[in-house]
Amino acid sequence: SDNTSAPNTDNKKFIEMANRESFKNISISLGVKDEDKELIEYCVKQNLAIDFLTLDIAHAHSVRMKEMLEFLHSVYKKGMYERPFIIAGNVASAGAVVDLENWGADATKVGIAAGKAYRTFNETGFGVPMFSIILECAAVARKPIIADGGISECGDIAKALRAGGTMVMAGGMFACSSDSP
Repeated sequence: SDNTSAPNTDNKKFIEMANRESFKNISISLGVKDEDKELIEYCVKQNLAIDFLTLDIAHAHSVRMKEMLEFLHSVYKKGMYERPFIIAGNVASAGAVVDLENWGADATKVGIAAGKAYRTFNETGFGVPMFSIILECAAVARKPIIADGGISECGDIAKALRAGGTMVMAGGMFACSSDSP
């Protein structure tokens, strides 16, 4: 079915264009809703490559994330292209990292309510200090950990990596930079 929701319509157009123009790396971000599954099914049926797929939801240690990861592994068995590298998040506990890895995530985004863009802490009262949670999660992780949130200065990058993060998301630091594209 043709997907009419704006984000997935944009993703669909981007994926088609990137495949047509033979982009070296094609990366998209999705949630765990039915329309996200429909987009993936469309891409597999059309033999459209996706190299990196980020499943980005506020609380990734959930049944819906587990179902989405299982879906991705099953649908990509049918397609011409290899399954994308799957990044799942966000979580804020060691147990969640273990579960996401067991469910099929290739990397886990760690951090809830640590960054400036997050409203989670103000709205729910839930959040975990970034350094502490990266330490806890990295201790059990077998796959890459991505520190997501709370990166506002160069030193925050060093601390996240020292705590055990494999990579760091630092979008706000580079958003207005002429080098960001």
